[in-house]
Amino acid sequence: MNDICVFLPVDYEGPPGRWRFLTEALAGQLVGTAKVLCVNRPICPIVTTIRHSKKLIRWLNELGERSGHIQQITENLFVFTPFILLHDQLAAGFPLLVRLNRALLRLQLNRTLRGLSFHRSQLTTVVYTPYQKDYIGIIGETFLIYDCYDEYLAPTNFRNSALLRQLEEKDREILRKADIVFGASEPIVEKRRKFNKNVYFIPNAVDYNHFKKAFDEKTAIPDDITRIPHPIIGFVGNMNQSIDFNLLTFLAHQRPEWSLVLIGSFNAYERGFMRSKELREARSCKNIYFIGGRPFEQIPGYLKAFDICLIPYKDTEFNRSRSPVKLYEYMASGKPIVSIPVCQCQQFKATIEIAKDPQSFLEAIERVLAGNHNVMLQNLMIAEENSWERRADKVSKIIAQHVRSYP
Repeated sequence: MNDICVFLPVDYEGPPGRWRFLTEALAGQLVGTAKVLCVNRPICPIVTTIRHSKKLIRWLNELGERSGHIQQITENLFVFTPFILLHDQLAAGFPLLVRLNRALLRLQLNRTLRGLSFHRSQLTTVVYTPYQKDYIGIIGETFLIYDCYDEYLAPTNFRNSALLRQLEEKDREILRKADIVFGASEPIVEKRRKFNKNVYFIPNAVDYNHFKKAFDEKTAIPDDITRIPHPIIGFVGNMNQSIDFNLLTFLAHQRPEWSLVLIGSFNAYERGFMRSKELREARSCKNIYFIGGRPFEQIPGYLKAFDICLIPYKDTEFNRSRSPVKLYEYMASGKPIVSIPVCQCQQFKATIEIAKDPQSFLEAIERVLAGNHNVMLQNLMIAEENSWERRADKVSKIIAQHVRSYP
């Protein structure tokens, strides 16, 4: 198996997602045979100073240290934070800056790979988004993997059609160059198969041992949720414009005795969304509780307090194409689930409630509260079968098969 260089879409230390869970599980299977380097989002003078000042200060403090901005996570898993001149999305319109960024990254990564004794003649690169097209070829990889975890090209994500066309071009170019492509949902897979024959369906999964703590009697329920009256209908995830806050407001008004609990952080830079009428109305509801972001380690305790778990996204192409990580995490907690018709949920409609509009959401929650949805054991079994370790096992076999046949 080749050594692997993974260009992360967000920092390794940030909110954990597919990129981190799958990479950790894959690295665990490759101990003794291959090393894995995760490349954080690069430091850049302007954007990092404004948005991530603590990250910049930490990076500057590490200058001159022997670690060279490298963090060792496990025996064969490392994280490196590089430096570039201008944020890659901003630099995209300036060819000279793109070339300078690539040259800087090449120098830093080559030095890092040499220092970690990676096999330079057999390297695999993993990229996740169209924005990472310019990272391809920087380390002279012999094998390229494109892991599409979301439908980046959903038209509803863009007000600027020119930007959408640019991303489509970048996506197509990566697909033409990639040796294999992974898609987190069936719609993503079908769209990419038009441009690459080696596309594989690898849905998201769950850290089963972590989330099953939600039904362990030893798991403590955090104090800030113990004061909230039951029934608690909860959601865990990023607070952004994908969530149907109009739906949540409808539920809160229709059933004031229910508590709708939302656990997750807002992105302060989504200013339009933060000032939106739908969010303002949801925040005005006395029975909608915005708990805020909480550490990953504490989430099972919050899920333990839930009576029902929600997947309340808006009905958009982007959301319908999702493979929500929280679906399997909810299942591993043993809690009943009510969701919009996300494609990944459809195959589990025997064990979760799927609702298409506010009224059917209301009725589905009432059915569950009435005790007409006792599927805890089935969901636990599904979650265990969909662990990140099992995903990594499938991924490693696919990679090994193609690397062996690679000319």
